[in-house]
Order: sequence, then C-alpha cells, then structure tokens
Amino acid sequence: MPAWPKRSFTQIINLYLKLSIIDQITNGQTAVSQASKKYNVSKRAIEY
Repeated sequence: MPAWPKRSFTQIINLYLKLSIIDQITNGQTAVSQASKKYNVSKRAIEY
C-alpha cells in the first residue's frame, strides 16, 4: 500500500474550496473577478 501524505483537515478544505471555485468559473457560473471578490483572494491566486 502506498504511503499517502497526511493532510490536515484545513488543507483538505482549502483544496476543496479551490477546486470548487475553478469549477464555478469553468462552468460559467461566475467570473474570475467575481470569485476573487467573493472569496477575498487575488485574481492571480485562482487563475488556472
């Protein structure tokens, strides 16, 4: 069995949030600028 790196709960939630934001953008539900304001992160941080 491979040794998977242990991740904290916060790291898992952060990854889920990032994937969720990217999913919303790619599905046309929101724009990068709207998401950056909504989640208080820079546009560059959520560019994919």
